[in-house]
Amino acid sequence: MPHQWFFWKAFLDLGQGELAWKVARTALEVWRREVEATYNCWEHFVVATGRGAGWHHFGGLSAPVLNWYSAYHRPGRLTTGFAVWVDALRVEKDCRALEAELRVYGRAGRTLSVLASLDPGAEYAATWDGEPCATQIVHSGVFYVGLPCGERGTLRLLRR
Repeated sequence: MPHQWFFWKAFLDLGQGELAWKVARTALEVWRREVEATYNCWEHFVVATGRGAGWHHFGGLSAPVLNWYSAYHRPGRLTTGFAVWVDALRVEKDCRALEAELRVYGRAGRTLSVLASLDPGAEYAATWDGEPCATQIVHSGVFYVGLPCGERGTLRLLRR
């Protein structure tokens, strides 16, 4: 799982939100299926079978699973790749709005993704420094927002 977590974060930096979602969804499903069958948190998983292996009480590698779950299923979360620094984050209690002051590193002209989990079923408008920016819906209440590299600014997501 930790190796997949690094790929997941890298896909966010590459603006590949769909690939990031595929990694997270697959890992969460593999983990859920094995834990339901065995009640164990395994050290690693065998790709060919999807079954857990190694030490069966190895909870230290569960952090990626918790991070994926939180990123996609806990409203009020903002998740970034390695190339974004979050200077400040404010989320209204009912997830009506999210505001983040971000530093986006990388070559100018490139776009990367950040992941915002907000109120399921609600529609949101995104702006970067007051200008509309592209969003892609992952599933209900979860959005990828494309941001320009090499800039510092404020991301706002407001419920419509």
